[in-house]
Amino acid sequence: MFSLSASTGYDFSKKYSMGLLYDHYQQKPDVYAGGVLLPDSPESTRDRYEIKFSIAAERAKLFYDHTISIRKPITLRTATKAMGFDYRPAVEGDLRFYSSIEAGFVKALDVYDLDNFFIAQVFGNLKYKTFSSSIRYYYGPYRRLIRCGSYKHAKIPSGSRSPIILIRGLSTRACC
Repeated sequence: MFSLSASTGYDFSKKYSMGLLYDHYQQKPDVYAGGVLLPDSPESTRDRYEIKFSIAAERAKLFYDHTISIRKPITLRTATKAMGFDYRPAVEGDLRFYSSIEAGFVKALDVYDLDNFFIAQVFGNLKYKTFSSSIRYYYGPYRRLIRCGSYKHAKIPSGSRSPIILIRGLSTRACC
């Protein structure tokens, strides 16, 4: 396994700032078939590039980010382009809250006859003293495509979605 991250930022003023991020992760996992370890398992990599702009006001901070992510796992290589917004109000005593929304398109790099597909995610986090709770909703056929037995021949019906809800680390998936 190898992981590398780098980031830099620049404050234009007390109100405006910008940041850049690069993240690389790679691994060569052990792959078993029928209980037998396969030799020369393929490598899995992820590269993420992000540019973030922020505007700070007296009562809140707003972030805009643009992300490009290239994933090359064992199963399906994808490229994602997305943009997002984060809203973080100023801390009021022991209560903290922030929310984000992200949307973009995913391209399956090895499936040439498959159109790009839409993804979206809404996230919220609430913290009071030591209690923390978060909720996440993911929309998009990507999860459904991964679960298909033969992804190279999978056709994603228009409007298909696979929500994923995470509440304090509990993951539930529903296929619609």
